[in-house]
Amino acid sequence: MPKVIPNREDVLEALKAIEDPDFHKNIVELNFIQNLEISPDGAVVFDLVLTTPACPVKDKFVADCKILVGALAGVTSVEVTLKAQVQKSNNYSEGSLLGNVQNIIAVSSGKGGVGKSTVTANLAMALALSGARVGILDADIYGPSMVMMFGVNSSPEVNEDRTLVPVSVAGIQIVSMAMFSDPNKATIWRGPMATQMIQNFLHRVHWGNLDYLLIDFPPGTGDIQLTLTQNCPISGAVVVTTPQEVALADVRKGLAMFRAVAVPVLGVVENMSYFICDNCDKKHHIFSKGGGSRTAKELKLDFLTEIPLEAIVTDSGDAGKPIVYSNPNSVSSKAFLDLAGQVASKLAVHAASASRLGSFNMQFDDLPIAPVTPELAKASHPATEAAQKPTAQSISRTPQGELTIGWSDGSFTLYSPRDLRIKCPCAACVDEWSGEPTLDPTTIANDITLANLYTVGRYALGITFTDGHRGGIFTFDSLRKMTQ
Repeated sequence: MPKVIPNREDVLEALKAIEDPDFHKNIVELNFIQNLEISPDGAVVFDLVLTTPACPVKDKFVADCKILVGALAGVTSVEVTLKAQVQKSNNYSEGSLLGNVQNIIAVSSGKGGVGKSTVTANLAMALALSGARVGILDADIYGPSMVMMFGVNSSPEVNEDRTLVPVSVAGIQIVSMAMFSDPNKATIWRGPMATQMIQNFLHRVHWGNLDYLLIDFPPGTGDIQLTLTQNCPISGAVVVTTPQEVALADVRKGLAMFRAVAVPVLGVVENMSYFICDNCDKKHHIFSKGGGSRTAKELKLDFLTEIPLEAIVTDSGDAGKPIVYSNPNSVSSKAFLDLAGQVASKLAVHAASASRLGSFNMQFDDLPIAPVTPELAKASHPATEAAQKPTAQSISRTPQGELTIGWSDGSFTLYSPRDLRIKCPCAACVDEWSGEPTLDPTTIANDITLANLYTVGRYALGITFTDGHRGGIFTFDSLRKMTQ
C-alpha cells in the first residue's frame, strides 16, 4: 500500500481551525503561515509569523498547530518556527529619524505620583524580553526617572550634526533629560525651552529600527503633552491611575486630551491596586478599590490590568533593574507581562485597521491632482451619519487650486484657499476669549492660494498661505464641519 503524504491544502485546511482572538480570523486567512514545506517522509515545517513577539497566545498557537497538523494522516513530525513582524501604524515625513519606528506608545497619567514611570519601565522591559526592539523617551523634563530605573551611568553619543545616539540598556534605547542635567539641580525652564528639548528628543535622536517607542509623558495636560501629540503620530496611549478618586479625576482630563487630539486610548492601568502582606493571602485595598475599572467602564475604554503594591517593585527600580527583569515570577511582573501582551495585540489591530493619513510636509503645488468637482463632492457624502467619525485618508488638489480631502467613509470635501484663510483659527485671526473672528475678510485677496501643508500629530492639518500667513492649524473635525 503506498505511503500517504499530506499535501499543502490539507495542512492549511487543518490550521484554519485556529482563530486569532484579536483579529477574529483564522491564522491562514491572516497569512501567519509562511514557508510551508512537506518532505517525502511526512515531516512538516513552517513559520508562524505573528504581528508581535509579545503575542499573549503565541505558545498556545504553536501547541495547537502541532496538534492539528500532527493529527493528519502521513505526518511524521511537525516543526513550527515562531517569528514576528510588527506592523507599522504610522507613516512619517521623508527623512524623519522616527521613520523606522513602527509604533509610538504614550504612557500617561493626569496626576503625578501614580507610578507612571514604573509602568513605563516595566512595560518596556516586558516588550523587550518578548523579543521586540524597544526604546524609551523620558519626556518628563522636570522629573526624569528612567536613568535611575535602568541604572544608566553614561550619556548619549553626540554626532557632528548635533544628533544623538541613545544609550542602550538591556537592549532598550533610552534618552532622558537626566542624561544632560546635574542630578542635584532643578531644571528651571519656561515652556518654550522644555518644548524645544522635546522636539530635539523626537527629531534629533537616531532611534533606529524599533518595534515600540514608549514615551513617558509628564503628568498633566500642558505644553509638553501638546508638543508630543503635535510632533509625532502616537499609535496609542496607556493611561495609568491609582484607585482613589483624587487620581481618577485627573485621569479623566488626560483621557479627554487624547480624544481631542485623536490619539487612540488602548486602555487604563490601575497601579497600586492592592497590597498582600507577608503573613496572609488577603488583598488589602489601601487606596480604595476598583476605581480604575469603574472609570474605564464609564468612559467606554478597556481596563487592562491591576498592578499590586509590592515593595520589591520599588527596590528593583531603585536598584536600576525593573521588576520584570530582576524578579520575573513576582505577581507584579506577571501583571506587566500580561499588560505587554495586551498592548502589543491592540496596537496590531489598530495598525491593521488604520485608515489615516501618514505624516507629511509638502508644498501645495506638489500634491497630486484629483479631478473632484463640487457636484461629485456633494454626491459622495453618505445619506446617514456613520457610527464612528470618519478620518482623513487622502489629501490632493483640484486643477482649479482647491484643497481636496478624502475621508474613510468614501466622501470627499473641497476647500477654496480664500475660505480657508478667512476661517483660519489661529490667535491672530480669532479672539481667544470669545472665539469670535477678528480677521476682516475684505483684506483677503480673491486669488490667494495655499503654499504649504503639513500634518499636526494625528488630528490636524497645518496650512501656510501665499500672503505669508503661517498660523493656521485646522483640526480634521473642524475641516469636516466646514462643509456641512
